[in-house]
Amino acid sequence: LQDCPVVGNFYATGFGNGNREPTELIEQLRQRWSEMATEDELLAISWRLGVLCIRYLGHDTEQARNAFTALWQILRPALLQREAVIPRIWLT
Repeated sequence: LQDCPVVGNFYATGFGNGNREPTELIEQLRQRWSEMATEDELLAISWRLGVLCIRYLGHDTEQARNAFTALWQILRPALLQREAVIPRIWLT
């Protein structure tokens, strides 16, 4: 784990296009990550058998939460056609 104490996994399913990889969406996610990443964080995005897998490795739980929240804000409209309004419980 490269001496990183924080590990996180984020999975998304239900893309409705079978097993066809959503390449444009994955590129959007990677672009967003590159805008916010620090040099001591790693994030991998992959597609396997209809599941989008996002894996995080870093040193700060707050950075991990912020990364997953930012990526969720891109995924929610793409998957559910609903606005990505952060639930209040996430802010406590």
